[in-house]
Amino acid sequence: MPTAPPLLEICDLTRHRDGRPALDAINLSVRRGDILGLMGASGAGKSALLAVAGGHFLSRAHPADRGRLLWNGQDVTGLNPRTARALGIALVPQEPGLPDQLTVAEAVALGHEPLRSGFRVDRPAMARRAADWLGRLGAAIDPSARLGTLTPAARQQVALARALATAPRLLLLDAPTAALRPQDTDGLFEALGDLQARGTAIVYASDRFGEIEALATRVAVLRDGQLSGELARHELNPRTLGAHMIGGEFDLPLKELIEPGLERLRVDALRTTRFPTTAVSFSLREGEVVGMAGLAGSGRTALLRTLFGLDTALGGSIAVNETSVDPLTPRTAAAAGMAWVPADAGRAGTAPAPTLREWLTLPGLRPLAPAGVVRHATVDRLAAMLNEHLSITDGPLDQAPDQLTPGQRRKAALAAWLPARPTVVLLDDPTRGVDLPARLALYEAMERLAERGAAVLFASPDTDELLRVADRLLVFQEGALAGTLTRDDDFTERGIMRLAAGLAP
Repeated sequence: MPTAPPLLEICDLTRHRDGRPALDAINLSVRRGDILGLMGASGAGKSALLAVAGGHFLSRAHPADRGRLLWNGQDVTGLNPRTARALGIALVPQEPGLPDQLTVAEAVALGHEPLRSGFRVDRPAMARRAADWLGRLGAAIDPSARLGTLTPAARQQVALARALATAPRLLLLDAPTAALRPQDTDGLFEALGDLQARGTAIVYASDRFGEIEALATRVAVLRDGQLSGELARHELNPRTLGAHMIGGEFDLPLKELIEPGLERLRVDALRTTRFPTTAVSFSLREGEVVGMAGLAGSGRTALLRTLFGLDTALGGSIAVNETSVDPLTPRTAAAAGMAWVPADAGRAGTAPAPTLREWLTLPGLRPLAPAGVVRHATVDRLAAMLNEHLSITDGPLDQAPDQLTPGQRRKAALAAWLPARPTVVLLDDPTRGVDLPARLALYEAMERLAERGAAVLFASPDTDELLRVADRLLVFQEGALAGTLTRDDDFTERGIMRLAAGLAP
């Protein structure tokens, strides 16, 4: 009996973007009921491959472009978004780009709105459908809310619900949990399991090894636009994966103990608008990398934003290098020696400059122009040095930041602060949406900042990251500092969770 053809088969696919090969001679297939994990370093081609499969690769045709797409054995090489939807292909990109003015119900139903009397949109049915699909993801979001009012996590859940509501035959997911809170992933994974059981094929691109290990039936690894290898589920481990991704082994080294130096930051009875009645006090010392742990909603982001003056402090004070910062605003915080990289630094549209070159050199322009005149050669040298220092991109420095991957943008956001030599560095979820090699580069950058005398304070939902990177941990519960863990304490996931949940040590 002949074997059924793959649902989607990619044959010798080569595609160029801006004259450079984004995909190079890719051969890959996915069958019904498969969950194909897709991994690779930043810029390896994961997003480009998903865009081609979803009919969204909009670059100009290049003379060297070639290859075919087969759907159930039939040639669909000229796939576009409309024909992809007709075939049952749903793509959820890293940044869905749904208009802010849409309601949640309108966004979920976009392109397949329920009709009443054949031509009028049935808005009650649309709201019920949205609530149903969001409920399957465990998301309690008001269908009448505007997308522009939602958090990044909620917007991502809306985009996922929209894809699931189409009953796709092939679901393409690009870093679907990058914007989600840890507790939001359970509903997504359960929904994916239900789809797989019904025969839906899923391609799941992610930089999170644990997710790929838990979900994928097999894994394809890309490197520099080429298929570096395919791994069966039983072959998955960080060392093998690292060999395919970066040509070497990936193994996150354990943190070396350090002797902290002078006090860099003192926080006394600081109260935030998120938890106005709760006062927080702590200090950071020279050379420390300190992690902020806690459950979602525990107030870590609110505290970081308040420390940098982005949100108003309702009480208390802070001192940097034993000098009070008052009033506390982003300008005075930066002038005092603080740097800030937010959790959404990898999101498109957040860069403060039109080119990567300008972005990298913007905070450091003042010392480069003592007489108010910027020497372009000096700016070029600084941008090139920072780009190389964090291995941001091999592309041109005059490209728009939105052309970079989220991981590259996140590295650029940190690199831009380096010329200012900050003494206190605040990072919110610094490796969100970042691949394994880029994660290593960010960890190394944090270590270098500490070695140069800075104190680094970072919040992360990744317990393993916190335990491996931090010298000590501040654990938060409902806005309060529940406790501090050093490496002489119960410096484990269990120790973190006991404090975060309010249990006695």
